[in-house]
Amino acid sequence: MNKINAFFLLVCILNTLFYTSCRNQSESSEVKTVIIPEDTNKVKKLIELSSEFLNKDPNKALEYGFQALNSSRQFIGSSDQIVTGWAKRSAARSLSIIGIIYRNIGDNVKALDFLFQALKLKKDIEDNTGIITSLNSIGAVYLSQLNYDLAIEYFKKSLALSEKLEDREGIAVCLNNLGIVYETIGQFDKAIDYKHKSLLIEREIGDQEGIVESLNNIGVFYYLQGNLDEAIEYFQQSLEISKEIDDRQVIASSLNNIGEAYSEKGNHQIAFKYLEQSLTVSKQIGNKEYINATYLAFSETYEKIDQFKKAHKYYRLHTELKDTLFNEVKSKEIGKLEATHELEMAEMVQKRIKNEELRIKNVEIGRRNMLQYSAVLLVIVGLFIAILFSGKLRIPLRLAEGGVFFIFLLLFEFILVLLDPHIEQWTSGEPGYKLMINAALAAMIFPLHSLAENRLKRRLFKTKKIIINKPSGTGGMMVALLLGLAMLNSGFNSQQDSIIQNLKFKIQNSKEDTNHIKALLKIGKHLHYTAPDTALKHYEEALSIAIEINNKKLIANCNTYIGLIYDVKSDYPRALHYNKESLSINEQLQDKEAMARNYNNIGNIYWSQSDNSQALYYYFKSLKIEEELGDKHGISTCYNNIGNIYYYQSTYPVALSYYFRSLKIQEELGAKSIALANTYNNIGNIYANQSTYPEALTYYLKSLKINEELGNKQGIANIYNNIGIIYENQSSYSKAFDYYFKSLKIKEELSNKQGVASSYTNIGSLYTLLYKQGDSPSVGGVIGWAVQNPQKLLDTAMSYQRKALAISKELSDDFSMTSNLSGIANILMQKGKYSQAREYYNQSALLAESIEALKEESNAHLGLSDCYEKLSNHKLALDHYKQSSALKDSVFNEEKSKDLGKIEAKHEFEMAELERKRAESEKLKVESERIKRRNLLQYSAVLLVIVALFITLLFSGKLNIPVRLAEGGIFFIFLLLFEFMLVLLDPYIEQWTGGEPAYKLMINAALAAMIFPLHSLAETRLKKKLRKPL
Repeated sequence: MNKINAFFLLVCILNTLFYTSCRNQSESSEVKTVIIPEDTNKVKKLIELSSEFLNKDPNKALEYGFQALNSSRQFIGSSDQIVTGWAKRSAARSLSIIGIIYRNIGDNVKALDFLFQALKLKKDIEDNTGIITSLNSIGAVYLSQLNYDLAIEYFKKSLALSEKLEDREGIAVCLNNLGIVYETIGQFDKAIDYKHKSLLIEREIGDQEGIVESLNNIGVFYYLQGNLDEAIEYFQQSLEISKEIDDRQVIASSLNNIGEAYSEKGNHQIAFKYLEQSLTVSKQIGNKEYINATYLAFSETYEKIDQFKKAHKYYRLHTELKDTLFNEVKSKEIGKLEATHELEMAEMVQKRIKNEELRIKNVEIGRRNMLQYSAVLLVIVGLFIAILFSGKLRIPLRLAEGGVFFIFLLLFEFILVLLDPHIEQWTSGEPGYKLMINAALAAMIFPLHSLAENRLKRRLFKTKKIIINKPSGTGGMMVALLLGLAMLNSGFNSQQDSIIQNLKFKIQNSKEDTNHIKALLKIGKHLHYTAPDTALKHYEEALSIAIEINNKKLIANCNTYIGLIYDVKSDYPRALHYNKESLSINEQLQDKEAMARNYNNIGNIYWSQSDNSQALYYYFKSLKIEEELGDKHGISTCYNNIGNIYYYQSTYPVALSYYFRSLKIQEELGAKSIALANTYNNIGNIYANQSTYPEALTYYLKSLKINEELGNKQGIANIYNNIGIIYENQSSYSKAFDYYFKSLKIKEELSNKQGVASSYTNIGSLYTLLYKQGDSPSVGGVIGWAVQNPQKLLDTAMSYQRKALAISKELSDDFSMTSNLSGIANILMQKGKYSQAREYYNQSALLAESIEALKEESNAHLGLSDCYEKLSNHKLALDHYKQSSALKDSVFNEEKSKDLGKIEAKHEFEMAELERKRAESEKLKVESERIKRRNLLQYSAVLLVIVALFITLLFSGKLNIPVRLAEGGIFFIFLLLFEFMLVLLDPYIEQWTGGEPAYKLMINAALAAMIFPLHSLAETRLKKKLRKPL
């Protein structure tokens, strides 16, 4: 009985969406026409027409909807806020209607896209009534996808807002929708309660469309409870009213519902009458979901009266139409849309949180800096006051001069700190321009410094003449100064990295045999994928030497490599033996890194033998160690291998998730490797199975390029095989054969039995397909002899399939055997040997079931259905067809495809973010290098200027420069020198102080104290040159 519930679900969804369109139409009439564009009436009319044709002619409705949308968008962004508001409301309503139309015609991707756009606009303009309708519409789309949690979430949001606004019509719709959901998930008490509440409100407000929907829904409830007469009564009431209001969507659904109810009652002829009418109306309005539901009702009704041939016919029509409605690409796009929306919203929230945290931090830093800058200013003022009263304190002149100089250095730095943001903006960080501004500030400060110093001297020595004593050792003053400046220059010239030319290699003291073993292993590794037999000889020779000298570590390594060769050659017992020998030694040595590799290799061997549970067990053991060691390469390999298990179990979303995790790590590591090539190949396999061939081919070609660069013949062979499959599915049979045989040749060279069997299977399947093509010109174009002797195609196909089956049995490869058995059965079907074919299909189905190969099991049951149809056993043909359909749905269904889409969107989002960060990092690196070169050049120039000024002052005695001007020059130069030192030391000071102004002040004060003796020395020396001693 769930079928009628699902059908009613569709009816109620469409009625909900129709209600939304009506609300949009009524909302549009509320727009005031006083100060809006002349196109208002045109847009309003287009929205009304779109709503009117919503349930009659979807194409016309779409045409009018897009016209309204485009007309509205012209005025968004108008300088007139009222016009912009009107335009946004009209655009939002147009988007809503377009979304509903796409949902009605089964395009959920576009439906959600337009509905989310509408919701965003309505939230932007705070249109609460419009938000209610959009939430309802989105909930209805999720309900149609059987995503009950999201449907309930959106319906409840809509109900809460409707109750807040006292919107009775909206409340009724939300109650009705929630009733549908709860009924579908089996909560019948809640369901009928919501439905009766909804019907009561709709009758009170005279909402005919709502009444029709509620009557239908209550009918569904009684149908599910087995009260068929009462259900039919409600359906008939719904049918009568829907005819009165000419709602053909509801007419079709009511007719179908009545037919379903009569079928349950056993009145099959009456049921057929109503179902025929429902099918006619559904085809007239082009509603594929209604048509599909009616096909299913026909099939089940015919099955009840044992007309299995007709039941099978309608069930095939049902599944074929269902497959067209379920479009994997569209479902993936929905998943991508949802994930992108969620990721963008999460990113937006994260940005808001970070911005708020940054704002709070900046406020805190601002307050702290304001407090500490105020304290610094008070310190400077305090020092000025102290100097002011220094005459009474009998402070030595030398100390007083130092105090004044110290204070003005701090004042200069304080002013620069306060002006720094503006200076940075004006100069764009150019050191040359900064120097000019600093020089201007220094020139402005000097008169104040000179005034303060002179007044201080008069206070300290009112009547004394100042005698300048000849300082001892002044002759070396300028030399010392220049040396000091040179040392400073070397500080910021540290970009010249020292390069160590002579590297020392540590060589272990080991026997000559040890080096011999390592050399043999190195040669073997080099030949591993290109010449495995030669590599094996080197490994075995290395092992014999390692055993002779009893070097356990090397014995373990040799066993590992030999095991890998036997794995490539598909000799799994030997491969397992050597890997377990290696593991045993590595466990004794507690070599975790080597143990992780052993576990992974053993997992690969079990996977090749279709023992998925054992393979997963070892892969996860390997992953655990790799994560403990933090080995990204190892983690990536484990993710890739775990993905393979889920891929062969047809759990594609989980497989793709692991593949993308592996790829993300490898992209971050940035190195080309066999592991990266394998991951590209595996992702290509996912897309190939989803029939997304262009994307599959893109990944295969990426894998092929890396394998060719690395000389990995095994990988090249696998990619050739997979590309061949793509071309076969695209009907490029000649290219498919070309790649299959190229792959086979390499696999035979490598003695890769499993690979050879895979190639035989694909070649055999292609010959069978060419036979099915009959007289198609494409067949003759590929194989000329097939035109004269088509039967030979089947004989050739059978030869390849039987050779493949023999190898698969030898290797105990159950997964490949399922394909081989089905391939042989398919050939027998073409030969008309249906009973023999049935036996092979049965073996394939049982084997596929035992290893949980769902896709292969589905194919086998489909083959059995064809067999029984040929044998005229239509009941069993229908049974196996249903089994095949159910298995296919479990492999390819809407939820899995949406999950794939979400995983892809997440990966694309992460890769885009990674690429953005890389680009930003590279840009910053380039910019940083440019700034370093610029600053180095300009700092050197600044240093030369300072040195030049010092030299000028050094010879100022010969130039008869006034003492006052010379003192100013000295003061000016030392201010620049002080600032120059601070600029060079700024990164270190920032790191040491954490940006705290108080700590910065302490360091600046220390630097100022260190500079004063140089300043004093230079000033005394200069005065001595400029005036004679008294």
